[in-house]
Amino acid sequence: MESAVIITSRARLTSLPFTSRVEHDEMSLHQALVLFRRVLGTSRVDRDLAAAREVARRCGCLPLALRIAAARVAARPHWSFGDLAHRLTHRSRPLDELTHGPLSVRSCFAPAYHRLAEDDRRLFRMLGLSGVRVLSAPPGTELPSLAVPDVAEALERLADTRLLKVVHTGAPGAVPRFWLHGLVSAYARERAEAEASEIERAAAQELRRLEDREAAAPVLPAAIGRARSGRPGSWGPMGREPL
Repeated sequence: MESAVIITSRARLTSLPFTSRVEHDEMSLHQALVLFRRVLGTSRVDRDLAAAREVARRCGCLPLALRIAAARVAARPHWSFGDLAHRLTHRSRPLDELTHGPLSVRSCFAPAYHRLAEDDRRLFRMLGLSGVRVLSAPPGTELPSLAVPDVAEALERLADTRLLKVVHTGAPGAVPRFWLHGLVSAYARERAEAEASEIERAAAQELRRLEDREAAAPVLPAAIGRARSGRPGSWGPMGREPL
């Protein structure tokens, strides 16, 4: 008799022999609504359809977040999707709203964060403080004020743990472009609030001022350089994206 084992992991388990790998990405909005209907029934979802779509967007169509959102609405019959959408939109810590029983989006991200080296955790917190969601860095880019010796490699390591996603690689040899999921960004912000140094906070404040003033994609090392040492940097263009 043949048997098989299903192993799930946020990291790619490429060292395991004789395996077939299937990667699950974010759901489409249509798939998110199908999940909601399976948990809550068609009528409850369809009578509050616009708010259900908004909840899915606020969850970034992340499967675990969608499952938790559906479970929370199911557990409270007096809630509508509008109630949950309001909480996800207006609460300062949206991950608090994405916990239900043993299920938690925050606890899904935490092991990956704590396995990172300190340089990589520092960069991750910096992203949370800045609010930047799309970024790239040429090989060899340094952040000397934050003791991150090679930003490009640090971004690749964050992508290895699925805390960042590669969204554009371009031609061979091109600098990859990385995207920070909205809920991962919220987790990075939480870690920054708990752990960030004054240097990190100053650099992030400078980055936000630059972004707001120029209303264009900012350059992170230039902001960090002005905040700490006056030394310009060389990051590629970055900007914000909605959840």
